[in-house]
Amino acid sequence: MASSRFLLLILIIISGYIFISNYTYTRGKIARANGQHLYLKSAVCGFFLFSTSYLLKHLYSDSIAYQYTLNLFASVFEEETDRLTHTAILSLTLSLYLLILLQLPVYWVEPLIKSRLIDSVLLRLRKKHKNKTINYLIRKIDVLWATFQYLSLSYVKWLQKKALGGNPVDELLLQLMSGDGGAIMTCDEHGKVFIGFVLRMPDPVLPPEERVVSIAPIMSGSMCKEFQQLHITTDYTDAFYTYHNKILDHQNIEDIAALVFTKRIKILRRFDIELFDNFFKRKVCACGHDIYLPRPHRQNVPIATSK
Repeated sequence: MASSRFLLLILIIISGYIFISNYTYTRGKIARANGQHLYLKSAVCGFFLFSTSYLLKHLYSDSIAYQYTLNLFASVFEEETDRLTHTAILSLTLSLYLLILLQLPVYWVEPLIKSRLIDSVLLRLRKKHKNKTINYLIRKIDVLWATFQYLSLSYVKWLQKKALGGNPVDELLLQLMSGDGGAIMTCDEHGKVFIGFVLRMPDPVLPPEERVVSIAPIMSGSMCKEFQQLHITTDYTDAFYTYHNKILDHQNIEDIAALVFTKRIKILRRFDIELFDNFFKRKVCACGHDIYLPRPHRQNVPIATSK
């Protein structure tokens, strides 16, 4: 009897841990939690899944949908386990189903929308069929698909923002990466400066000392130690000009990324490219050095844009 109760407790904790460690909203918080908090949160989530599974079993145990979905895996052990242990196995299955349902927009819907596969299929169908009834149905499907895209992308953005846990650095990076697409300027503890566009957010699961932000650099330089003026030493737009079409392809853009450790960032701010010329009108810093050192052969190349 004691062993069955121990097995019941372990199954409840495992079902909760599977969910909270993989769901985008909670996985970052779980990665930063200590051992005792992890057990407690897993147990709370597992108890909620266990209670929901018990309720579903009590209400829909005779339905075909229940037998071929929630009870499909647990039915194998139904004769060898007691009622509570069987319900705990149901909670494991329920945690997997909920993860698939809630994480589907994160991993599958957004790439599907960006590929525009369904949009091209609907466009071909509208051109191919001239029947009014069929065209009416296609338009209705098109409206439903557009609504689904909007709701899915809104859910993904909300989920990503909530997963940051109110971290102002991560919230600024997310806003620049998925919002207006502006450039950022990072300055580390040694005064090294990178200016560019955010390509990838820091992984919240990694320890703080291993978290990095991926940047497509436009320029780099350093901060004047005496007067805290920005000195630009490298202009990447000139170096990337000869093959910028390949770089702008999303498949190759990670090849030119600069990885900046978030723990070493001392200053993080927006960098307004439109004010770039006004910023360098002074030409010389108060320390006597040129503010802008490189002398590029080409200017205004397409890589120095938010797109």
